[in-house]
Amino acid sequence: MFSGARAVNFDGTVIVGNARNDSNRARPVRWVNGTLEDLGTLLGFETTPVSRQGNAFGVNADGSVVVGWSRGVTNQRAFRWKEGATNGVSVNPQMQDLGTLRTNQLGQSFAFGVNAEGNIVVGDAENDNGERRAFRWVENGTAGVTANPEMQDLGTLRSDQTGTSRAYAVNADGQTVVGGADGDSGQTRAFRWLENGTAGVAANPEMQDLGTLRSDQTGASFAYGVNADGTVVVGQAITDSGEARAFQWVLDRTGGATGNPQMQDLGTLRADQTGNSLAYGVSADGKTVVGYADSDFGPRRAFIWRTQIQDFANLNASFPILANDAEIAMAQQQAVVGQVLTETCLAGAGQACLRVGGWLANTRATEAQNIGSRRSGIATLTYGRGLDGQFTLGGTVSISHSTLNANVFSVGTGVGVSLWGEYSEGGLARTGLQAGAALGWGRESATIVRGQGFSNVMVATGDAALQTVAARATIGYGFEAADWLITPSATLAHFRTSRSAYTETGSDFNATNDNLAVNRTTAILEVLAERRVSEQAVLSLGLGVEHDISADRVVMTGTSGIPGLQTFAVASTLERRRTRGFLNLGYTHEFDGNRTLSASVRVGQAAFGTEPQVILGVQYGIRF
Repeated sequence: MFSGARAVNFDGTVIVGNARNDSNRARPVRWVNGTLEDLGTLLGFETTPVSRQGNAFGVNADGSVVVGWSRGVTNQRAFRWKEGATNGVSVNPQMQDLGTLRTNQLGQSFAFGVNAEGNIVVGDAENDNGERRAFRWVENGTAGVTANPEMQDLGTLRSDQTGTSRAYAVNADGQTVVGGADGDSGQTRAFRWLENGTAGVAANPEMQDLGTLRSDQTGASFAYGVNADGTVVVGQAITDSGEARAFQWVLDRTGGATGNPQMQDLGTLRADQTGNSLAYGVSADGKTVVGYADSDFGPRRAFIWRTQIQDFANLNASFPILANDAEIAMAQQQAVVGQVLTETCLAGAGQACLRVGGWLANTRATEAQNIGSRRSGIATLTYGRGLDGQFTLGGTVSISHSTLNANVFSVGTGVGVSLWGEYSEGGLARTGLQAGAALGWGRESATIVRGQGFSNVMVATGDAALQTVAARATIGYGFEAADWLITPSATLAHFRTSRSAYTETGSDFNATNDNLAVNRTTAILEVLAERRVSEQAVLSLGLGVEHDISADRVVMTGTSGIPGLQTFAVASTLERRRTRGFLNLGYTHEFDGNRTLSASVRVGQAAFGTEPQVILGVQYGIRF
């Protein structure tokens, strides 16, 4: 079934338009807090053979008054539906027939706009000459035609006051009406009608010709929207190239088009600024304009304009991308801190151990899921002190840098630290019960750029801090079998990663993002096998699996100046691989009993994307 929305009230709680009912009849409707209400017609609520029975085009500020057109006894007629009213037609007391401009009150009429209070309606209606004329209907008004004192004919821009006109919108207090009217040139021109105004044409001082975007002020124009105080008008006008372009007209402005400084061309969504566009609506303060425009990508696209034209759909789409990229950035930092948690060493009684390590982790892009490649380089310095030949306590410091390609996060240099303790029942032989625990922390700054990669979207930039606190507990058992040291182990790790709140700059529609935090708890099962292949060389092979017992999804919350996103809660759409396998290969060269040089490679599945993660490591360790 078909449905369409035409207008929304001041706070966005009421939407009006039309929808087809069970009999496939298009009816004016009002949507209030999730409930769709059939407003009926001027013929009541019964089914008639006519499929197009009505449409709602306007709603007042609080949503209690709706205007549009309905099928009447003989013709389509303008209506005003008022919640709880009893002065409408007998078969639908809340819906009032606004009549026409004809003496016999026959003919057609259509309502398109209503003021904030709901007592002034604008549209067009037939007069005695069969012409469609802009009207302003005022509840209990007396300035209208004799047969319909509440409905006033607003006239045209012609010197003889013949021709047609149509009113599309009215401002908050109902004193300013905008639309299109015939001029002496025979073309329709955008007008601004002001009650008791004097800036209009000589034959109709209340109706002002707003002109066009042409240097010689010829051509056609139409006005479709007006702001709350009536000083800003939007619509469409012809340019010198013959294209029809969205305009914003501002009372007393001086920086607009040549020949018409009050009217500004809002452009299009094409890179070369050719093509057509049309502005339908304007915010109460007159600063934000919406409509549609030609683009470089086929069909016309909805736009929003404040200082420059932007693709409205792409602007909205920049938020889910931000959530997805935050998911990747936070997972990458967790991986870095997780590596720091594993950097420990063993020392004998009264000994110290020192290790210097370098790690490079790389994951290629998964283009099908729009996940870019990412790389992290980590340098660590680890120091431990042996207590009694079995217990070693120590700490690790790190410095890191991550590169996230095709990601809105540009991450700076990160720092990290961990405090840890290791127990080995067999001491340096690492046989028997093995246990360890660590607490870690990591932090890095990030510049976050929303809108990059989207056409016709102004880039918004903000700075935030990424911070992770983590804990690890490991238990295992080492035993010798056929010249191998076999150590199965189980690890439980918990991460809490936060991104600080920040406010964007640089865009017409900047957002303020609330603080964001996610938690992850992961269990890791691994079997490590080591074999001495010479007096100085040791080979190692590790095989394991990690499983996310719980992992929060990123949900960004905040506020913005974008209509419909004044407050937002946008969740990541990425699918996490909760269970991931990995393989470790290592080589250690012992120079003597207290100095070693090790190299390792780990290949495993990444949490996000289909490409494997590869980690290369080099470490130099001494005991003294």
